[in-house]
Amino acid sequence: MSNRLYSVIPVAVLALVLGMMAPGGGKGRPHQAVEFFVDAVAGHDSNDGSQGAPFATLERAQAEARLAAADQSTDVVVNLFGGVHQRSATFTLTTADSGTNGFDVVYRSTPGEQAIIEGGVELSGWQPSDESLYVVDVPSTVDDFRQFYAASDRQPRARSATASASATEFLQGLVGNTVRDVAMVVANEDIGGFAHPEDLELLYVGVRISGHGVLDANGNELLRPSWRSHRLQVEQVTPFDATSMRVDISDNALWHASQRGYFATFIVPEDPFYLENARELLDEVGEWFFDPRLRKLYWWPPAGVDPNQVETWIPAVETLLDVDGTPDAPVENLKIQDIVFRHSTYLATSEHGYVSGQGPSWFAGWEFDDWMQDVGATHPYLLSINRQGLPGAAIEMDSAHEIEFTGNVLTELGAAGILLHNDVTDAIFSGNVLDDISGSGFVAGHPEHVYLDEPMERLVARISFDNNLVTRVGREYFSSVGIRVYKAADFVIANNSFVDTPYSAVSLGWGHNNFPDSTVHRRNKVTENRFENVMNTLYDGSAIYLLGPAADVGSATSEGTLIQGNYVDYSTAAIPAKLPGDTIDPSFAKRPGMQLDEGTRNASVNKNVVVDPVTVWFQLTAWYSSSGTPGFIENLGLTGTNNWSNVAASVPNDLALINLADVKPFDPDGRLPKPLEKLINAAGVESSGDLPAVP
Repeated sequence: MSNRLYSVIPVAVLALVLGMMAPGGGKGRPHQAVEFFVDAVAGHDSNDGSQGAPFATLERAQAEARLAAADQSTDVVVNLFGGVHQRSATFTLTTADSGTNGFDVVYRSTPGEQAIIEGGVELSGWQPSDESLYVVDVPSTVDDFRQFYAASDRQPRARSATASASATEFLQGLVGNTVRDVAMVVANEDIGGFAHPEDLELLYVGVRISGHGVLDANGNELLRPSWRSHRLQVEQVTPFDATSMRVDISDNALWHASQRGYFATFIVPEDPFYLENARELLDEVGEWFFDPRLRKLYWWPPAGVDPNQVETWIPAVETLLDVDGTPDAPVENLKIQDIVFRHSTYLATSEHGYVSGQGPSWFAGWEFDDWMQDVGATHPYLLSINRQGLPGAAIEMDSAHEIEFTGNVLTELGAAGILLHNDVTDAIFSGNVLDDISGSGFVAGHPEHVYLDEPMERLVARISFDNNLVTRVGREYFSSVGIRVYKAADFVIANNSFVDTPYSAVSLGWGHNNFPDSTVHRRNKVTENRFENVMNTLYDGSAIYLLGPAADVGSATSEGTLIQGNYVDYSTAAIPAKLPGDTIDPSFAKRPGMQLDEGTRNASVNKNVVVDPVTVWFQLTAWYSSSGTPGFIENLGLTGTNNWSNVAASVPNDLALINLADVKPFDPDGRLPKPLEKLINAAGVESSGDLPAVP
């Protein structure tokens, strides 16, 4: 039995902005909650679940919480004692875990402690290997993994130091009944010399968008996408001729990257790539390689670091928490508070590759989302050959209403942090820290939500995402974003801090100009957020990025998107990554503070501050191609006043033409005007000292 002594904290309503609402807070009637306790170290599932005799597992506490919540007259609270709560599978909450009679079911860390929902496996027994390397046996319970963490820091997988010289040509083969790109010809010196070339992964990270001279059928130069990055898995390598090797790419990923998607946004043979994941590439401090045949992990630790004296972890569970309702039986009245979610994995990339579309979207011809069959019907999306899907996440929600996710930490994750698939409404995400994430931090909705025309489709609506710290996202998938909202209504993104993102930090909307009659996206707000070191790898994005229409043509301003009071500071952003041969066309690929891309309609841009953008502080992408179209300006529905920047340039260069007033100039190194100083001080997390600590 645990020797911890805790008194039950009385019910009290704490500050909502910190995400610390106590059980029952906001219900308007004080009451004593029914509480259960879980101690992963000293508990036992034969106990009664009291504080002095806690359960050992979440599932045991869940069973009792369900019984207690069947006809509630008070909140039901499951308290997790501090420390590691090891998971070997996803913890799933369904409609049976909903609060009833207006009361909540709460899962939280025991007050004063920090519980860790742990999806990884800790390694031990490191032994010296050749040269500076150490080696450890990987437990048989972990089939494969793509990340390795030591001393709470992500370690780089073994990779080539510089870009490869590129392929000579792409080779075609049958994909179904159609001839498609399936393999590439690469010089012997670029791909040869590997004992197991089938382990290799090719990373396309370049940002070249013009200059390679490849033309389409009409003689127009094809642009390489500056907002996308790909990971292609090698299936096999065989001799091609005396000087070259044939590299077959698994699961048609080369076709996805070279021929699918939007026009003029695919890779061509001469585009450079990196190589990753081979024992022969393990040549720098920090790098690691997992040999699946010997089931051994090799690591080159920093000088003076003994691997047996620091914590070393590999991830094993893909989804740590799944809140899984259906449209007819949603999960309701649920709170998740003050818990750490750590070490999720995502293995689809290792089998299929990763071909990004835009932001979190990727071409996913090989998988589908469960919610698309929730009502027993088949969504037409599943039959589409060119569909874009979403990678997994550590926290997933589907058909969930009245949810609070507050004061939590998501860290060291292998895909996205939080994913709201479909039909999530009236939810609060506040006071959380999202740090060190392979994909996007937070994703809401789906590319198919431009129209809600299928029986299973429900909008993501009335969501508050406030006072969160989102940092170091996109660490493996560089086209990921801090938060992506596809189509939503009444979504508020306020007082968050976004730090260190490779691509856009806040991205709203979907559909370009090809869905002008989509009107489900409306009344969304991006206010008083702070952005630092964002857009530090890719181009053609921005700190705040809008895409596609909001509301109807001619709608009231209040029906559109509000961008107000945000502070964007690019002064600390690194120069975007470029590979040999990359070129940048400044008239096309900018890093503005705010970008309204193709099809954006009904947006107000007021009182924002942009410091040191690369070229312009504001960009309306469709201006050059569409400005002469009758009704174009009138249908945009754009307004804006009182924005500030030390760079006055914008696209178009006369913003009055689109009812957006010119920017107010200022010197960021000089004395700031009082209104500007007030704007800057108000942006970001309101009380960063109250955010939870990352373990």
